[in-house]
Amino acid sequence: MLRKELKQKIRNSLLDFIWRQWSQLGVAGAIQAKDNWIIDPEALLLFTMDAGRYDPRLFDEVADWTLRNEKWISLQRLKSIAEHWEKDAVKRTLVAFAGLLNSLEKKQRWRSLSQMDIPPIAQPAPFFMNIDGKPLPTIAKQDELFAQAGFIRSPIILRNLSQRASMNTHSALLIRFRALFGIGPRVEVIAYLLAHGISNVAELARITEYSRPPIREILNDLAEGDFVSMSQHNKQKSYSVDIERWKRFIEISDPLPLWIEWPRVFRALSELLSFLMEIEKKEPSDYMLRSRLLSLHEKLNHGLAESGLPNPFAKPVELGNAVEEFERQVEILMDELNGG
Repeated sequence: MLRKELKQKIRNSLLDFIWRQWSQLGVAGAIQAKDNWIIDPEALLLFTMDAGRYDPRLFDEVADWTLRNEKWISLQRLKSIAEHWEKDAVKRTLVAFAGLLNSLEKKQRWRSLSQMDIPPIAQPAPFFMNIDGKPLPTIAKQDELFAQAGFIRSPIILRNLSQRASMNTHSALLIRFRALFGIGPRVEVIAYLLAHGISNVAELARITEYSRPPIREILNDLAEGDFVSMSQHNKQKSYSVDIERWKRFIEISDPLPLWIEWPRVFRALSELLSFLMEIEKKEPSDYMLRSRLLSLHEKLNHGLAESGLPNPFAKPVELGNAVEEFERQVEILMDELNGG
């Protein structure tokens, strides 16, 4: 059996982590920190639609921030990442969330997301839960948009305390680049090359969650303009940047922020939350728990492998030590996400 304190630590650690990320982008909150990685606003927004269900204030403050700063969100990329998310609840939340933005101040570009196909729900479920996974009661009337998506929650009341998106930290590099280059894959391509120095079309398409044709076109344009260098080996083209030159151009200092493949990481962490909810609803036998942990371990290992974050799940586990190793490895991960 997993320790109750560990399950609460996981949820609390993930909420602290999300608060810290959003606070760096301008969400009203008490957590002040600066991370050494680039924040991915689309992937973070989708993960908040999952983990944020354990913290109503977090969820609604992020809605407040998004309403004020929605012009910096790539809806194409948001949809692309969501399509690879296994959890239907996250996609249904995105539909309700997009409908909210579409209805408030008529943010029409969110309309297509608000009309995405989602599976029908026979019985609406409470949207918010406490840290133990138990549903929180809905006191006021239901929010109609969330009800249509299969959730029961009170209408969102925006406090209008969020600031304009912060661009003066390394972690906000993607948003800062969008102010310079506009919304589109060019931003992610340049940010990744700045963090890694060299890449190719296939890798950039995978890590940015865009298709290959626009990535190839962008790289060719950047090469023609002498903003990147192209080399070829065995028909494989690679593209690199002069990091020092770019640092002077964008006035950024060392250490350069890390690129983390947040979509992969967050989808894996979403599976972790699903697992915790599953064992809260029905406590499995010791054998079933260990079997389920082996499957979860594989998903966490896949999500973290070569993501840019240290991967404590790289060490194989067996049925006999699944619980003990999982507890040790997941605590390492929570400490890593929250700065040790």
